[in-house]
Amino acid sequence: MGCFMGGPAGYWPGFADTLALADNKAATDIFFHLSIMTPEQQKEIPSYIFQALHVWHSRSHTGLGPGTIACVHAENPQLVAGATAALRVRINDGTLSDWSDTHPNVAEAEAVRRASYFAGLAGNRLYLVHMSTKESVESLSEIKPRSPLIFAETTSTYLSVSRQSDLGLVAKMVPPFREEASVEALWSAIELGLIATPSARTTLP
Repeated sequence: MGCFMGGPAGYWPGFADTLALADNKAATDIFFHLSIMTPEQQKEIPSYIFQALHVWHSRSHTGLGPGTIACVHAENPQLVAGATAALRVRINDGTLSDWSDTHPNVAEAEAVRRASYFAGLAGNRLYLVHMSTKESVESLSEIKPRSPLIFAETTSTYLSVSRQSDLGLVAKMVPPFREEASVEALWSAIELGLIATPSARTTLP
């Protein structure tokens, strides 16, 4: 079972208590999914490595060395912020499709290329989580042949639901649902081996 940890504060030294709680109470295997978002959290990485915690989730990319896997939420936050601000000027009450406009496809595709570039420089294995756009598939088709340490996943939701769904705002997710062309591109990426992991995701914000 994966245990996602986030927020602006550092995880250390209180993380030792979390590990002890898991050791004493958990009835199944647990891996900790640490979101590395702030300078304080980046400074703590050596402590995590000392505890043999070698998987990180980040919206940026930090050189961690070949013994780790950087799990990157590929999205450019500046592009998302700009698109969100522009939408708020135009409308007050949006739809599920409008929500998708706040996270434009290019924000994901740009981050895929940026994270892949820095992963190559650092010699890191890179795991791109929950890919959702055809533009990201196009990026992967260029990057993967020369970058064997880069892997990508998508999830069941992005393979089955589009932004035109009648589910309404209850189906808001990050990344959001995309157009039908992206759904089709993700299936093609699985068939071609560009996306190695089709996973299940059931959480909604």
